[in-house]
This record gives sequence, C-alpha cells and structure tokens, in this order.
Amino acid sequence: MDCRDRVRHWIIENGLIGRGDRITAAVSGGPDSMAMLSILHQLSAELGFSLSAAYLDHRIRKGTRREKRIVEIWCGRFGIPLVAGEADVPALARREKTGLEEAAREARYRFLDGFEKVALGHNSDDQVETVLHHIIRGTGLRGLAGMPVMRGRYIRPVLCCTGAELKAYCRAGGIAYAIDRSNSDTAFLRNRIRHRLLPAVRRDFNPAVDEALLRLAGNAREGLAALSDGIADLVPAGAADGSVTLDASLARGLSEHRLYLLIDTVLRDRLGVFRDIGRTHFNAVAGLIRAGRSGKRTTLPHGVRVTVEHGSVRFEPVSYTHLRAHETVLDLVCRLLLEK
Repeated sequence: MDCRDRVRHWIIENGLIGRGDRITAAVSGGPDSMAMLSILHQLSAELGFSLSAAYLDHRIRKGTRREKRIVEIWCGRFGIPLVAGEADVPALARREKTGLEEAAREARYRFLDGFEKVALGHNSDDQVETVLHHIIRGTGLRGLAGMPVMRGRYIRPVLCCTGAELKAYCRAGGIAYAIDRSNSDTAFLRNRIRHRLLPAVRRDFNPAVDEALLRLAGNAREGLAALSDGIADLVPAGAADGSVTLDASLARGLSEHRLYLLIDTVLRDRLGVFRDIGRTHFNAVAGLIRAGRSGKRTTLPHGVRVTVEHGSVRFEPVSYTHLRAHETVLDLVCRLLLEK
C-alpha cells in the first residue's frame, strides 16, 4: 500500500474527514506538509471535502521566503486557496518567558484558530519523538498516548506515514520542498532526541524502538479512551463569559483517574489550556471537589480560577473577563484601544 492509499485508509478508519468538510492544510514548505497537501488534494474529490492551505512565517530564521514561495507555487498548481501570515515568535517567547519551540507552537495555534478543520503534517517519526519526550519529562496516560489523531478541529492525516515515506512521495511526484535547517540544531531538546537519543537506543538497545513506542502510544490511547468513556457528557457547554460549571456531586462520584480526566477535559477542550498544568494543580482542584466546601477556590496557570459554590464547581477565566485564551494583559489593552 503506497502512502496515498495508506492516508486514505487512515482518514476513513479514524473518521477524520466527512463529506462537505472544509479542510485547511497547515503547510510549512517542508516535505511532510507538502506531501500532505498533495495527498489531500488528490483525495478531496473522492472523499467530498474542500481544501485550502495556511502558511505562517515564524520569523525565527532566514530562508522562509523560499519556503513560502514553494507553498505559493504548489497551491497555485493545485488550485488551492492559500492564507499566509507571520508572527514574531522570538518576541512572543521573550514576552511569555518561554522557549522558542513552545512559542512557535503557540503562534501556530493562534494563527490557525479561525479555520473550521485543520490538517497538521505530523508523521509517525514525530509521534515516536513525542512519546519519548513525554517519558523523559515524566508523564501520565495522556502523555504516553502521544499526539491524538484528532483533537477538536485538528486532524493528523499523515500520522500513519514515516518521514522517509513522505519525502519519497514528494520525490516521486516531483513536488518541491524545503529543508528547515533548524531541525538539526541540537540546542532544542526534540532535536537531541531525534539525532542523539533515538539513534543510540536503536543501535545499543532495540533496533525496533520506534515500533515499540508506537505500540505503547496505541495501547495508552485505548486505555485512555476506556477511562474517558462518558467524561465528555459530564462537561456542559461554556457560558457566555467563558466559564464552565460542573455538578460537584457527579464529579465526586468519579474515581481518581476519571476525575483527573474530567478536570483535564474542562481545561483543554473548554478553556484551551494545554500546558503548565501539573500534578499539583490537578490535586488542588480534585481536593476542592472532594472537600465540597462552598466558597473555597484555587487559581491555576493561564488565569483560570476554580471555585466550589453550592453544589457546583466553576472554572472561569479571571482577572479580566474579556481576556482571550493565551492573551497577555498588554495584548488586551492594545486590543481594547484598537476596538474603540
């Protein structure tokens, strides 16, 4: 089965795309995303979806003009509408006191926030590195599961292919792509995992470690799905002010693992908080819920306050009621001035 057929099977098997969907391919100009763009273009008529593309210049390094031009040329050849943007990731990293990798990820999700359904070009090599990265940092079941095949509006249609397979697909089809030289910079932890740790493990411990880690991720996803069964039904839609209110008695009736998954679902799926939430934060919220004392509260990273009040547990963005997810106070002030 070639790469295109495997992606087609993967999309159908995982229910990633339905007829009438409007898919936006997040394209960087690299081989993975260019292969994904081409494959989705070929499958769009058969599977009945429309396709556009989005490109973001992170302003981290030189050479992005060539990458953007490659994306523009091939979108033109395929007849795919393209939306391009840019973000000053180094400035974002300084402002939010985070690393370039995390700031780039944050900028990408901000840029892609307005699209209906977004296809990301992660491949199975990325999944292997992600799982190992999570293990090194210390993780739970969700971290062992790696990147989800689908999360909300985001889908990963080429997660079933290796990087080598996607490059081969591009070469066979004459599709141009750019190589991001920063992927070789071992100052980044992920690159050290890719270029140092994984080759050493393959050489000295297990030549099939990639397959082993992918099996681990698959097993973890199955376990996570079993534990999560019915959890989403306990989470109501958010209120107009962005808050989410849970029934405290229902939450207290859950096992410890399912209670953590409930808290995690509220934070991730309703409030858009994906990082900086650790075990101590989960324990603090779980403790409030178990104690059930009205008026007790705790504040989590990214300005989320959790309050127990009269049989309910309220999660809400605090400090500024109009503060959007990941927006700093300075961002808020500037936005309000511009909106006047």
